[in-house]
Amino acid sequence: MPTVFFGFSFGAILAYEAAMLLTERCTSPLGLVVASAEHPGWEGRREGVAPNGGATKELSEEAFTSVLKDKGGTNAILNDPGMKSMFLPVIKADMAMEEAYGTSPPTHGRKLACPIVVFRGADCPLISRDATEPWLELSSCSGEGMPTRLEELSAGLQPSPQNPWLCDWYLCQGVLSTDAMVAAIARDFGGVPAAESPAVS
Repeated sequence: MPTVFFGFSFGAILAYEAAMLLTERCTSPLGLVVASAEHPGWEGRREGVAPNGGATKELSEEAFTSVLKDKGGTNAILNDPGMKSMFLPVIKADMAMEEAYGTSPPTHGRKLACPIVVFRGADCPLISRDATEPWLELSSCSGEGMPTRLEELSAGLQPSPQNPWLCDWYLCQGVLSTDAMVAAIARDFGGVPAAESPAVS
């Protein structure tokens, strides 16, 4: 089945590696779409959120909670004891996995044989354009008629006293940006016959 992989934040790296694995073992996916994510070789990924870039996994629960409060976007979890108990270990493990990947990202001998569409927050100060543009170099499908591109989106959200800045996952929180991504995926990869309509993973 024609498949489009979508990955957000570190999920973009997982989507990329899955697309590479699929390509190497059998066939290329229809496309790779990534949002709010630095490219696989970005050196900043290896740094943890402990003091002086130390490993995240070494932080106490109290210190890690403080980091998430400063980062923003997780108040619904942090303010609910049950959700906090359930999700803090998962978020911490996710961040530790990202740091481990950044320390030694796999080297692939080929580019993806499918287009790559990259979404970035137009006003995001956390994930720079310079850190996202190299995604485009990982596809062999570029040029006229190909959807490979970097697109900057507005989420239509405004900072508030509770959230003084929009966290790095705000693209998936805003209706405007979410709708724009869905519409772009449908436009770029929806031209497949109904019997072969793409699965989005």
